[in-house]
Amino acid sequence: MPNQKSPIIKIHATLVEKINFACHQSAFAVLRELQIENLNEEQALSDLTVTLAASPGFVKQKTWTVDRLAAGGLLALKDRDLELDGGFLLGLTESMRGSVTLSVRQGEETLAEHTVPVELLACNEWGGAGYMPELLAAFCTPNDPTVDRLLGHASQILRKAGKPDQINGYESNSREQVWLMASAIYTAIVKMQLGYALPPASFESNGQKVRLPNHIESARVATCLDTTLLFAAALEQAQLNPLVVLTKGHALVGLWLEKEDLSSVVVDEAETLRQRIPLQELILIETTYTTQHPAPPFSKAVEAGNKQVSLDKDHEFIAAVDIRRARAHRINPISLKSQSENVFAASNVADTFEPLLEEAPDLPAATVHMEQEVFEDSPGGRLERWQRKLLDLSARNPLLNQKPSKSSLQLVCGDPSALEDLLATGARISIAPFPRLQAQDQDEDIHRQRTGEDLKEVYSRDALAKKQVLVELTQEELEKRSVEIYRKAQTSLKEGGSNTLFLAVGFLLWKPNDKGSRRYRAPLILLPVSLERKSVRSGVKMVANDDEPRFNTTLLELLKKDFAIEINGLTGALPEDESGVDVVGIWNRVRQAIKAVPGFEVVEDVVLGHFSFAKYLMWKDLMDRSEALKESPVVKHLLDTPREPYESDIRFVDAKDIDREYTPADLLTPLPADSSQMSAIATADRGKDFVIIGPPGTGKSQTIGNLIAHMLGKGKKVLFVSEKTAALEVVHRRLREIGLGQFCLELHSNKAKKADVLDQLRTSWNSASQTSVSDWKAEGERLKTLRDRLNRVVNALHQRHRNGLTAHYAMGIKIRDAALAAKVKLSWANGEIHDEKQLEHLREMAALLSVQANAVGNLVDHPLSAITHHDWRPQWQEEVVTVARQLQASADKMSQDLAALEKALGISLGTVNLAKLSAVAECGQVLLDAYRQQASFALEPDAPDRLDALEEAVIQLKTYIATQEKLSCNYAPLAWQTLDAAALGPTWAAANETWWPKSWFAKRSVVKQMRAGGAQGTPNPDNDIPVLMQLRETGGHIDRLDGVLKGLRGWDAYNSDPDAMAALKLLGSRARVAVGKLADDAESLAMLRGKIRTLLYDANDLLAPEAPVGRVINDFKATFEAFTALKMQFETLIGSTLDGRLDTQVPALEALSAHCQQIVDHHISLKEWCAWMRRRSEALDCQLGPLVDAIEQGSVTADEVEDVFEAAYCAWWSSAVIGEDEVLRTFSSPEHQATIQHFRELDTRFSALTAQYIAASLSGEIPDQDGIQKSSSWGVLRHELQKKMRHKPVREMMETIPDAITTLAPCLMMSPLSIAQFLSPGQALFDVVIFDEASQITVWDAVGSLARGKQVIVAGDPKQMPPTNFFGRSDDDPDGDVDGEGDLESILDELMGSSIPQRVLNLHYRSRRESLIAFSNSRYYDNSLVTFPAPVHPDKGVSLVRPQGFYARGKARHNQGEAKAIVAEILRRLTSEDEAVRRQSIGVVTFNTEQQSLIEDLLDKARGEDPSIEWAFSDDELEPVFVKNLETVQGDERDVILFSITYGPDEAGHVTMNFGPLNRNGGERRLNVAMTRARSEMVVFSTLTPERIDLSRTSARAVADLKHFLEYAERGASALGAAVHGSVGDFESPFEIAVARGLQEKGWIVHPQIGVSAYRIDMGIVHPDKPGVYLAGIECDGAMYHSSAYARERDKVRQSVLEGLGWSLFRVWSTDWWTNRAKALELLDAALTQQLEKAQAKN
Repeated sequence: MPNQKSPIIKIHATLVEKINFACHQSAFAVLRELQIENLNEEQALSDLTVTLAASPGFVKQKTWTVDRLAAGGLLALKDRDLELDGGFLLGLTESMRGSVTLSVRQGEETLAEHTVPVELLACNEWGGAGYMPELLAAFCTPNDPTVDRLLGHASQILRKAGKPDQINGYESNSREQVWLMASAIYTAIVKMQLGYALPPASFESNGQKVRLPNHIESARVATCLDTTLLFAAALEQAQLNPLVVLTKGHALVGLWLEKEDLSSVVVDEAETLRQRIPLQELILIETTYTTQHPAPPFSKAVEAGNKQVSLDKDHEFIAAVDIRRARAHRINPISLKSQSENVFAASNVADTFEPLLEEAPDLPAATVHMEQEVFEDSPGGRLERWQRKLLDLSARNPLLNQKPSKSSLQLVCGDPSALEDLLATGARISIAPFPRLQAQDQDEDIHRQRTGEDLKEVYSRDALAKKQVLVELTQEELEKRSVEIYRKAQTSLKEGGSNTLFLAVGFLLWKPNDKGSRRYRAPLILLPVSLERKSVRSGVKMVANDDEPRFNTTLLELLKKDFAIEINGLTGALPEDESGVDVVGIWNRVRQAIKAVPGFEVVEDVVLGHFSFAKYLMWKDLMDRSEALKESPVVKHLLDTPREPYESDIRFVDAKDIDREYTPADLLTPLPADSSQMSAIATADRGKDFVIIGPPGTGKSQTIGNLIAHMLGKGKKVLFVSEKTAALEVVHRRLREIGLGQFCLELHSNKAKKADVLDQLRTSWNSASQTSVSDWKAEGERLKTLRDRLNRVVNALHQRHRNGLTAHYAMGIKIRDAALAAKVKLSWANGEIHDEKQLEHLREMAALLSVQANAVGNLVDHPLSAITHHDWRPQWQEEVVTVARQLQASADKMSQDLAALEKALGISLGTVNLAKLSAVAECGQVLLDAYRQQASFALEPDAPDRLDALEEAVIQLKTYIATQEKLSCNYAPLAWQTLDAAALGPTWAAANETWWPKSWFAKRSVVKQMRAGGAQGTPNPDNDIPVLMQLRETGGHIDRLDGVLKGLRGWDAYNSDPDAMAALKLLGSRARVAVGKLADDAESLAMLRGKIRTLLYDANDLLAPEAPVGRVINDFKATFEAFTALKMQFETLIGSTLDGRLDTQVPALEALSAHCQQIVDHHISLKEWCAWMRRRSEALDCQLGPLVDAIEQGSVTADEVEDVFEAAYCAWWSSAVIGEDEVLRTFSSPEHQATIQHFRELDTRFSALTAQYIAASLSGEIPDQDGIQKSSSWGVLRHELQKKMRHKPVREMMETIPDAITTLAPCLMMSPLSIAQFLSPGQALFDVVIFDEASQITVWDAVGSLARGKQVIVAGDPKQMPPTNFFGRSDDDPDGDVDGEGDLESILDELMGSSIPQRVLNLHYRSRRESLIAFSNSRYYDNSLVTFPAPVHPDKGVSLVRPQGFYARGKARHNQGEAKAIVAEILRRLTSEDEAVRRQSIGVVTFNTEQQSLIEDLLDKARGEDPSIEWAFSDDELEPVFVKNLETVQGDERDVILFSITYGPDEAGHVTMNFGPLNRNGGERRLNVAMTRARSEMVVFSTLTPERIDLSRTSARAVADLKHFLEYAERGASALGAAVHGSVGDFESPFEIAVARGLQEKGWIVHPQIGVSAYRIDMGIVHPDKPGVYLAGIECDGAMYHSSAYARERDKVRQSVLEGLGWSLFRVWSTDWWTNRAKALELLDAALTQQLEKAQAKN
């Protein structure tokens, strides 16, 4: 590490310890695990890079990028694919040390570094079983030319011995031929004359260099591993399946005598091999015998090899590597380097000893009936494949080859026919051991001598008379075996839906059509029986099952196909005698048919055992209905076009559309349903075929219940199918609870008994009522109204508007950032003015303002604030600086001239601003203009009057002159004063109106008067009299003005020059205004006027241009003009005027000079300033002026700009939206809460009414029992119901009266087997087939059921259990270690692969603690499951217990320590004083059947010792205690699951990496099932710690998952990494932050976002007294509330689930907080306080 600080990152890395060339060639995963852990519990880390580098460079460098690592988080890096340098590894001839260095960096800083040492092996070196066992297969090199030569010699040896010389693998279908080929290869290797070399010590664990075949051939020396790999290569090249077996210090080869392989590449249990050797399916060969001279025969090598895995050497067994399975896993032979041919001449070996080829021993035939493996890829080929998969005619089928086992009992019965008769009467028969007497053998002999009878036969007959049968077992062994049979029968009922327990009466001994002498036992008559076990103390009793006795129809099919023997009359109802089946008659019929066949014989044995007819019946069904299959569109698609898209015009209904497209009455769902479930139901309603993916606990059964109810309500017939009894029962229970169970007929497992079926039908008929549900429709309308009202509020809050915002977001921002919003008030015309782009532009504008404001710094009084120009260029900047300097100089000169002017004028101007400076210039010009002018009057006190008079005088004088010019002749001056125009006017008018000549004289008189008055020509009275009147008026005005203006220079009353008067007036006004502008107050004004008046009047001469004052004024004027020009140029450059920007308290010239100096000093910042001004200008264009002003005033800092904008915008916009939206404007939270409550109540009531409506609709179709005809279907059914015994078989009733049955029970609940068993080929198609647990059933098992419906809905989970061959698994291989086909393909996988559309259920309800599902959700479902948190912190629903104990390897295969700890825990819980603990249901899950049996045995013992706990195991309990293994637990759930890991260190402390089914492909699916069964708690019992699981020794994904699951159980959520690390401290919305802040201010501790999945409670309020418990949850009306568009889920389902988990929830509404935050907070605080008081009162 670069420093000694505490590390903050820890690297967890697991690499294989050894790497060789084979790793590269086989794409072997060398990096098994890589995790990085954040050791800081408080701080998350982001932007990390993880780098892997190697030294030397045997692997190419790899880098991972991690965006975020949560505080305390552990993150697994899933991409572990490293690219090895193959050339480097191929070139290694000796091993060397190397290292891999992993480092975590953040930027340039290295946070952690971790170096892992690695050993690099030579290219031909194997690393040993401890490191890379599977890679041993890479050194098996069938591609070596030496191997071909070896096989050539072997062929010659066969030919020489007169045997078939083909080296053709398993094509001969003969184990003897395979044995002979192996023997010939052995002989050919012997002929190579090899010498034995001692292998390195502990090579099996640590590895060794391997001699490849060509090296062995040339060197003629080999170790045991060399000869083993040579032999294996030859066998593989011969198309046979070899094993390489490693024991302590030794290696040998194994060979499958038929086409078989192991379930995984490597097994480390010798038992798996030991079980196959006695069956003569596998041989082991001691290959070192080939190096002995003379060599022992091949049979001795086999004998010695088989002994290597004997029980007494179990501790020496290391591993077996299956070569064929390795090749399937892409572990290929290593590439061969170029080699020289080294072919020995024949003469070199001709004289060597050649052992004779032995005859093969008598081996059983490989199979009875060889099934073709390849089928034509056509519809016919696919159908044939399905049919052949169902018809098992091999020797593995117990119906053809029944072998004694621990799950069967051979009964001693002297009269099998009597036993059958007794069973037919319904008797309960006990099973007992033979009475054991001393010297019993002698007793038997004596008895036989005396009576001629067999003593055993006598005992058995006496016992039968007492309703007892005998077995030749001890009491202890009988009890153990009968319990085993009972358990298996129970399991088969639950897992397969059918009874598999039969009493086999009579057997056919038969042998195949070959030369082998081995004979097989096939049962003949099979009587269905059940074992009753009331309690562990009561033992078991055998009783006849209600099923029909049957003949072994699989045997009939074999006889017909292979031997052309047909026995008629036994496929249906069997011949009967007076008291049941005619046993003897049937035996004789068989004897008659086979009497001529050698090796065939009927024996009268009786065996109680398990026989499954499931496959045969389904095969028969498929054969009988092969033509009808294509009536189902889905099956037709699977047959004809499985690789093409499935055509459907019906679209899925999206969850968000449910409320919009459907009314509550449209979808008949009486059970609660979330949106994903309703989407499936709505889609089904449209008639679509589809797949429902239902991960654990997502309500799949509930959905199916609703689907069935809906379909029944719509009048459809439904077939509900599942192989699992639990799946059928849980759906039926839910329908029964709502009153619809009576319409569902259970025809599966033990429910298919005739009496039970009739009881179900009787109940349905008797319960049918003719009532109607009248108010159902009205209630539906009311519910719709409430639903729509709730949706409108949510939509209004969360609808995205034109600008992309929701009202909820805007209100949240406004509430949270009220202080920021108050800083700026923005406004636009209306709420819809912006679209998303425009709002984004505004946000970008705010961001740019923030950036530029940050770049510029403090904008308040910025030295460049005067500059508004924003188009920066270098030339412009230079010019600005130049002009600023010039302007500064000019300002300084201006100051000097101003001072001189003040002095010359004798005045003081005070603080001169720019306006006053202009006034000074103006005043100076006035003074210059006043030279020799009389302007001083303007500064006199009466100046305003005189100036007004002058203004009027100019007007009057102009009027006077203009009027005079209107006279018709000249008049004497002032004639208008002499002539009385007012009198002349009327006289002249009268003269004009009088008569002539009087008028002439009158007119002449007027003219004479006018001449006398001053007219100097002949006046025209009409013109002149009005003019004279005007002159008199104007003259009067001038006379009046004369009094004011007398004394002014140039004023001469009527003779004044108006222009001169105008000039005087202008000059006077200018002088007065100019002086006025210079004054600051009255005092200064008086002083200035006095000084200037004196200058104008008394010292006017000083104003001459050459006079002192005139000169100063002219100097000032010139400077001012230059200053003004520079100022204008400067203002043009900076884009603004300076007038308003200078400090008015400082002389303007001084301020301007300083301003210019600042610009010069800060010119380097002009570019940044211009950028700011550019963004400022753009912001103003966007109407962001208030924001700009606030930034420039300093009330908003640069860092706040974006937040302030967002707050201010949201404050404005939320107000606008609320004002415009009626829903939001009129929202009332109390009213809305009441609506929600009413909606919940009404929805619950409507659901119940819906169930009643469906029941009423169905009942309406059922006729009254009294009104039916005897001959009708209903009459036949009534007759059957009235009978006491000898009822018709169920299949016959389904054939004869299907209409009556499907009317009473329009839903049939069946398993695929019961469908084949009870439904005839001609049965009418159902409207809908619903298939559950489809991941667990094969295509061929399911297809017959699918084809029974017009519409198909298939439910399942591809991440859960694949199909398992439950009935086909042998007692020798209960966990499937030997794998014929691997996991089978399921109908679910087939449908998904055939493009059948899918819908996923994603709300998880089962787990009452999120931690119970978190691991699975993270590991298998990509965190897609929506889970609900519990009100606890931290959530630790999964815990780890480490009992003392060990895993018993070998035959026991169990873990006593874990088993005892689990049983003790069960007893502790069942006897707890706390009733809540006592009533929790319990389930136990184990890894294998042995551990399951051990726990069951221990529990049986405990139950026997303490009968008080027996109730918990009773079938009458809804959920009795169960003990199941990985293969059988799917579909079950319990409150508490106790999980036994089973595997672990053995007694010596050694841990193998073999975890049974987990090592197989798909093992993680089994693990997923096991870890998702618990509702409340899972306790993991493990003697194995996660550290002991070495991922470098296994590549199985499920094993890695197990390791991580154990880490999770131990450490909790932190082991899963950031994805599910709980609350990460982030709130979903601004509103939540505002609420949280308010509550924190009130003293509450608030945790945000409670939960680990997509659904989280917005806030958890920590209980003040209990820090690990949440007092309450707060749900805001934000994104989480809005996340479901389906009202029922949003406002009912979620809350009911959370309340069921213990939450007390409080809803807060953003509108309340927006309107009155303080009041809303007080109400919430009061509610929480009240909740706390209630909680404290309870304690």
